[in-house]
Amino acid sequence: MFDTLSKIQGRLSKDLKHTIVDARLSRSLLFSGPSYSGRLTAAIECAKALLSSENLYSDISNIYLTLSRPISIDINARANLYLKNLNNASFQKFLEVVFTLVLLRAFASIKEDGGKRTLDAESEQELLMIFNTLKNITNPYERSAEIIPLVRKVLTITSKIATSAFSINDVRAFKKAAELHTTSGKPRIFIVEGLDAPSLIGARNAFLKLLEEPPENTYFFIISSKKDNLGETILSRLMPFNFSPLTESSKNDVISLYSMDGRKYHSLEDFYFSYGLEGVDDIKKNASDFMRFVVSRHTEEARNIALTLFSKSKDSSVKTPFLFKIFLSAAIDEIYNNSNVSIQRKGKIIESLNKANEAVQVYNQQPKNVLLSLID
Repeated sequence: MFDTLSKIQGRLSKDLKHTIVDARLSRSLLFSGPSYSGRLTAAIECAKALLSSENLYSDISNIYLTLSRPISIDINARANLYLKNLNNASFQKFLEVVFTLVLLRAFASIKEDGGKRTLDAESEQELLMIFNTLKNITNPYERSAEIIPLVRKVLTITSKIATSAFSINDVRAFKKAAELHTTSGKPRIFIVEGLDAPSLIGARNAFLKLLEEPPENTYFFIISSKKDNLGETILSRLMPFNFSPLTESSKNDVISLYSMDGRKYHSLEDFYFSYGLEGVDDIKKNASDFMRFVVSRHTEEARNIALTLFSKSKDSSVKTPFLFKIFLSAAIDEIYNNSNVSIQRKGKIIESLNKANEAVQVYNQQPKNVLLSLID
């Protein structure tokens, strides 16, 4: 229990575990601290403990989740991680984030939002079908040919989802869900992010009433990076757990399981964020444009894209190699799926791109030279 959290937030993990074991856990908890410090990880681990479940895939009806962060960052990052490695560890991390997405969609379906949907019903159903298929796969390595198209479908579905801010409709949905009866007798878990937005005075007042008279067998986990915005009255009703920015010593154990090229990060979330993704859509579009110009022999346009990509990365930041890998992976996909290119030329281009991909171990001029060789 709390294996991942213990490597991210060691002392806090021990306190939380002892609180649960000793049956001292409050019905309403506050996980406060900076982004990418393990707060959502902790809430999920607590849900596992309370529901007596190693994974929560069979307990979807007992968990309600709302997040203010864009889920597309984690989806893209973990999808890229899996597509690069095709191993069980990366598959399980992708499956976890798909599960999170399914929870978000399940909660959104009971919100009273005037009939507005951030995702069409057909896509929601397809997402659930994909998740149910993936969670039953026991040997992901042997079935990678089946998994890869499903991963790409999830990415397509995720691109349609609009991020919605927390509102009083979320509170009403929580109240509605909390009043439902469970046939399993297991508790209901509510994981709430976004309640600390400055403008949500009405929503916080409504949520306070829910905390004052919580339904039986329910637990609330409030994730916040600005706890002072919650107000003294709400804070007084929450058991606080404060998450610290992670230190250098907390990098190695967990991150080494998922990192590439031997690089280390401050948190698992930080790794996914760095690998997958600020501006990932722009990077992939650049790769698509680059290959289009290469194929059509518009050398000047292709050269400009390559030079712009590298000129933006002269600081040799830790994210640079991963951004290159995303660009190169997207370029390889683009040329591989292009039916207008001869097999012989396609093979030469893919060979050059793979050389560039292998060259991105540390930032140097070699990847740049390989890319430019496609143009010259």
